[in-house]
Amino acid sequence: MGKGKFGHALEFKKGNIVTIPLGKRAMRNKASVIMWLQFTDLGGQQNYFSVWDQNSNRLVLL
Repeated sequence: MGKGKFGHALEFKKGNIVTIPLGKRAMRNKASVIMWLQFTDLGGQQNYFSVWDQNSNRLVLL
């Protein structure tokens, strides 16, 4: 996956964990992360969720 580039995708399956580091600087106010997800597992798409890890400044997709 190309960092910060459009037109690239990261494929992962249920049970995999994808971590998106957002840098080491302090987050002030708020940050927006925009992602487009294409589900190939239509029956299981409701089971994916993300967790914000404030200690490590990262977004984790489960």
